[in-house]
Amino acid sequence: MNEVLSIESRVREAIPYAPDLCSYDLGYRPARYWDQPVPSLIATVLPEHARQAAEQGDTGLFSAEQQRTLESIHPRFMSGAYLPTLEDYEVEIARIVMDSTTGDVVSFRALPGEGGGLTYRVADEYGDEGYVYFFDPEGSSEPLSFGEFLLLIASARRDDLPRAIDLGKAQEVRNFLTFSSAYYPELSRFFLEEEETWEDESCAADDN
Repeated sequence: MNEVLSIESRVREAIPYAPDLCSYDLGYRPARYWDQPVPSLIATVLPEHARQAAEQGDTGLFSAEQQRTLESIHPRFMSGAYLPTLEDYEVEIARIVMDSTTGDVVSFRALPGEGGGLTYRVADEYGDEGYVYFFDPEGSSEPLSFGEFLLLIASARRDDLPRAIDLGKAQEVRNFLTFSSAYYPELSRFFLEEEETWEDESCAADDN
């Protein structure tokens, strides 16, 4: 109980517009990030349109030619397609998709670490340009609880940009970020409500 309360206070501090935490199970912890057939399929598909197809039960697999054809139709089909290739046994545990022309993605990943633990990685499509993400924790002995994972997401920041969760707020653009995860079912709702809280407080400030 004390650990959960500590996580609650840390989440409130790290995410100022966090919704009512009583309606979320911050202690929820996935049993593992591997050996779950459907989530692991979704978690290894990189292009956003292919990932959505996988979530609907499709294979989520598109040939290079099909991918190029889609990109020629609209650059939004590039979303996620140019993320760094997943390493052996690496899975994507969550992603943030931006409402930009090419649907830029921030990918949160996990892979087995040395000694049986877990190592985390945060990546986007611009890693080959030398940009680096800072985040905490960089590893753990077991899958993160939902509260712990919220803290990791809240800490993630590329060295030339604001925190990933604040990219829309920094530009004062509403509905700029979409969060999704095959392992944390409450993640999307959490940040939808976080966005609503920010919008409400921004409107109230504008009225004053």
